[in-house]
Amino acid sequence: MRERLQRAVRRLFYGDRDDPFAVLNRLSWGLSAALEPEQTLQAIVDTVGQALKLPYVAIALATAQGLRVAGAHGRPGGEPEVLPMVYQGETVGQLIVSPRGPNEHFHRSEMNLLEDIARQAGAAAHTVRLGRDLQRSREALVTAREEERRRLRRELHDGLGPGLASLAMRLAAARNLIRSEPARADAMLADLGAHVQEALAGIRRLA
Repeated sequence: MRERLQRAVRRLFYGDRDDPFAVLNRLSWGLSAALEPEQTLQAIVDTVGQALKLPYVAIALATAQGLRVAGAHGRPGGEPEVLPMVYQGETVGQLIVSPRGPNEHFHRSEMNLLEDIARQAGAAAHTVRLGRDLQRSREALVTAREEERRRLRRELHDGLGPGLASLAMRLAAARNLIRSEPARADAMLADLGAHVQEALAGIRRLA
């Protein structure tokens, strides 16, 4: 009865720290239940915080602007432990955990468990970063496509369109001069030939 009572008390105050396999199993279930990549990091901190009865668990992702908290559970307190999250030799972020009390420290077995969790979290963080990079690439592609469309509209509206209209008017003027002033009409037609070549070059460029 004393052993059962001690186990119940330890579980109440320390969660599943004496059963690391249970914690990792809960973590696996939490990750499988996450529908979106962005939800996986929050699922990790929620599972770790609840399973180990920790007041604060957070994941900070490494970005070009520095570390950014991508998921947090609870409120920070005391001197936190910071564990690097590494994926294929690259540090992708940090797992930040606060001890249960101001004067408490994590046992070696708990640190081993947290290091295992940090390794799993590193793979999840890498996946989230890939998803964000892909989203940014898609947004950049859409922006570039729209900018190209605007540029083509400007070229057609302000460049090629007025140029072709001017050619049509000058052709009509040359036609009117063919009988009365053939020399002048011939010079205009020769000049129009050069402008037609420029228009063709513009059409090829746009195409």
